[in-house]
Amino acid sequence: MNNNSTAEKEHSLWVAFELYDFVQIPKYSERIKKDLKRFLGDNTEVFFPVVNRVVASREFCSVLYDGYVFAKLNNNKSVKEFREKASKVHNGYIIGPLTDLLDNLPKLIPDTHIDKCRDELDASIYPYTPSIGDLIVGVDGTFSQMQGEVLDVDLEKNTAKVRFSKKTMSVIAENLSFVTIRPRDDQLFDKLFS
Repeated sequence: MNNNSTAEKEHSLWVAFELYDFVQIPKYSERIKKDLKRFLGDNTEVFFPVVNRVVASREFCSVLYDGYVFAKLNNNKSVKEFREKASKVHNGYIIGPLTDLLDNLPKLIPDTHIDKCRDELDASIYPYTPSIGDLIVGVDGTFSQMQGEVLDVDLEKNTAKVRFSKKTMSVIAENLSFVTIRPRDDQLFDKLFS
């Protein structure tokens, strides 16, 4: 995007910041928000792609783009100034911004892409309905944080048959409830940047 963009377009841009692996959202969210505002300005809007939900009296935390947080260009800064400041953001929680390969400056993400992310997050409040071949991550129980592939789906029972793989081990789980799985982050990122 060039510097001649309208003010409206300039002020609907975001930057994604990568977090260190140990950082858990929402545990560190207030600290991260405070640090981003310190680097980018007090008026900076910060978006954590996280939602908590209760299904059948059990609480689930849905996280899209695990390990990332988004900050919006505030009204006081030009795009150039925002990208320069964003490129300097790093501390004990934040590795730094996702950068554009061509100019090594923070990659700008339009509001429409963040809206897609918010829609996807809203949709995650309801159980995910997988399709055969979907790459997923377990979000609860024995297979929590394990990656797998959906082999079969039973829409009447809201269950799936999933092959979970971890290095040299492969396990097939049958009758896995839809509420215990979600799409893998790399599939979601493809949607965000497309």
